[in-house]
Amino acid sequence: PVLVFVQSCTGPGPVNLHITQNYPSRHELMSTTVMDVKTLELPLVHNSSSLVLSVRSTTSHPRRVRLWVSSHRRATPFPALPHDKSVRVFDTLTTCDSVTVGWNTSPDERVKYCVYAQAAHDELTRRTLAEPQDFCETSVTTAKSGRRTVLCRRYHRFSKRRFNNLVMQRVKGLQPGTRYLFEVQVTKVKGQMLPYEQVWAMTHDTCSHTRS
Repeated sequence: PVLVFVQSCTGPGPVNLHITQNYPSRHELMSTTVMDVKTLELPLVHNSSSLVLSVRSTTSHPRRVRLWVSSHRRATPFPALPHDKSVRVFDTLTTCDSVTVGWNTSPDERVKYCVYAQAAHDELTRRTLAEPQDFCETSVTTAKSGRRTVLCRRYHRFSKRRFNNLVMQRVKGLQPGTRYLFEVQVTKVKGQMLPYEQVWAMTHDTCSHTRS
């Protein structure tokens, strides 16, 4: 079999993927629509045959797509992602200096998750509004960018922060009344990173202190 990994990096809407086999006769093996990430397993009928992959955008916007093809199933460098790649904010748990975010886990128990936080500023807001998230690019964490690494760790199935297939992680040390951009990235062991969807959240303006 042949393993085909396709990822739509930028641009709105899905892309169309067409796969044809040239030998012994030219015919279409598969035609599918890819919204974000898809891994396909194709049977190779003849050892001497070759595959032709054609990717077309469904819109007129410029697109960037990442393709990876291999005949070795275990060689895939990318982590498996859940169907729902959104990161949610638990508003009822938000305080003046912390935000609790959650996401669905990868089917691979050995992956590592990294959580990043960045306080909003004019340039960041403009960039995120004008440019859709690039799902194939790893954001760089520097002092100048203001983006900080909250943590990088694994969440085994018995972790106290994991509830079935949902991880809940509290991000502390935030500033009151501040809007933050949160990112979650998952990395395969000795492999590549794939991001979840970014999410915005705002801390409370004032802190409430409970007296005993």
